[in-house]
Amino acid sequence: MTATDTGLLRDAKRFSLSAQAAAISDVNHPNILGECNWGGPAVFGVARLPQNAVDGLWEQHDHGDELLVVISGNFTFRMRLGNGVETTQDVAQGDVVFVPKGAAHTFQVHSSELQILFVTPKNGNHGWDEHGNSVERHQ
Repeated sequence: MTATDTGLLRDAKRFSLSAQAAAISDVNHPNILGECNWGGPAVFGVARLPQNAVDGLWEQHDHGDELLVVISGNFTFRMRLGNGVETTQDVAQGDVVFVPKGAAHTFQVHSSELQILFVTPKNGNHGWDEHGNSVERHQ
């Protein structure tokens, strides 16, 4: 059973890359973890975020899904779907977070620094602080 079969990625939960790799019983068949919707150009890169650097900042990607892979560090991830449902997940090194298109999200870094690999839409990204003021993201 893959993460897609369980609805794991569509529900924007985290999963462990090492656990997914360990679950492979036939090396000729990779574990497909899900699909991403990048209806246009996407960018990928790495980010180093010190503790408290993104506290109170929210972002949303209206042109596609976002994928985050934690290289090192840990954080609490909060996401608000369009229907108002909000989820909170603790995320750590080796975990992957899938953020569906249009879901508002934020996180609080608990380690001294967080390092992540991200893949996100190139366009349609916007951010704001806890007071609703616009904040530039992914520039």
